[in-house]
Amino acid sequence: MTDISWIDVENRYSQRQSSSFTASTSQFAQLSVRMWRLASRARTSHTRHVSSVAAGAQDRIVLRDLVFRGRHGVLAAERELGQRFEVDLVLYTNHSVAAATDDLEETINYAEVYDQAKSVLEGTPKNLIETVAVDLARKVLIRNKRVDRVDVTLRKPQVPIHGILAYAAVEVSRNRRWLNNEEWDD
Repeated sequence: MTDISWIDVENRYSQRQSSSFTASTSQFAQLSVRMWRLASRARTSHTRHVSSVAAGAQDRIVLRDLVFRGRHGVLAAERELGQRFEVDLVLYTNHSVAAATDDLEETINYAEVYDQAKSVLEGTPKNLIETVAVDLARKVLIRNKRVDRVDVTLRKPQVPIHGILAYAAVEVSRNRRWLNNEEWDD
């Protein structure tokens, strides 16, 4: 697939002009028509070739520093009082169709992903943040068919440790193949 714009046509014409090439108006018109046909062909075939050309593309949507209050932890005080949790999500997808069509329905809705994270983090308490992170990855993959892989970083800033510590965190990465091999209830 060739990406050609009118700027390319003008640049090629200018290059030929500067190298002692004297183009007539008809030569420029012929070049312009050829370039327009190539660009037109590329535009009409773009949607057809998106899946085959960009099948390996790993574009990303990144949501950083989502903050929730949850009741996860082993200690009774953590469950009773709750605490702050911070989440980063990286959603691996293919933006080709969304970018080509500029259609909101062809991409991932950030607001929905935020709500999915909120429901997990503010939902049923778990002992381990590892469990919470995997549950979040699972929910994002189930609810967003366009996500091929998700990376979850879950930080727990108020760790019950006697010492100085910015946070404890877990990082999990899950993909659609993992999801298809899982047995679970949503």
